[in-house]
Amino acid sequence: MRIDAENLTLHLGGRKVLDSVSLSLGGGELVGLVGPNGAGKTSLLRALALLVEPTSGQVTYDGTAAESVPGGERACEIAYLAQNAPVHWPLTVERIVELGRLPYRGRAEAARDREAVEAALRAAGAEALRHRTADTLSGGERTRVLLARALAVEAPILLADEPSQALDPYHQLGTMELLQAQARNGTGVLVVLHDLALACRYCDRLVLLAEGRKIGDGSPREVLNDRDLERAYRIKALRGSHEGRFFVLPWSKIGPPTEDAPG
Repeated sequence: MRIDAENLTLHLGGRKVLDSVSLSLGGGELVGLVGPNGAGKTSLLRALALLVEPTSGQVTYDGTAAESVPGGERACEIAYLAQNAPVHWPLTVERIVELGRLPYRGRAEAARDREAVEAALRAAGAEALRHRTADTLSGGERTRVLLARALAVEAPILLADEPSQALDPYHQLGTMELLQAQARNGTGVLVVLHDLALACRYCDRLVLLAEGRKIGDGSPREVLNDRDLERAYRIKALRGSHEGRFFVLPWSKIGPPTEDAPG
């Protein structure tokens, strides 16, 4: 499956949070969506999933206008992992992950649902948590469980908003390895990241947003150049390579920070 967004503009609360942003995501790609707080990253993910309606522009799924795709089909084609998604009920982890199979109710056999849930728990490293209830989980454990729920959908597109947030370094690496494996198996993955080192190491391509506009789209080395790091983040960075992989390390600030904006 392929998602294409063309000239998306979005206003929220009277403020323009996306300004003519275009983006494409195909199967087998791990694309990192990076940029400072308030750049519009979460808003763009939500617009791609039709959770918010753009003011102008269009989103297409395999060339078909996204809004014309029935909701049940969209729920099977797009898995969305929200940032800081709440879990309001004391459900067990197993039941939470089973919610990822709701789009297939009446379409898939129970055995197939069970296989998908078990595979998702295993992939997210959450098997040992299966009998715990949501209210007993740490922030990092909750993040892994919600990632498992998204994986259980088995959608051809995964949109993940800061899935490494609240995770320790071991589980951050594990999460990025998991997303990379999903892409290698044919899933199109768009992931919001703040850690530029993780973005460089694991992503095939980066899209850089600043103030609601796209200012970079290409390989990590191309996108995280001195000019655009200063423009987007107001930082200078150190660069290097290790084991054949390029990396960026934020090193010093340039001037005062800009005021954060929503989105």
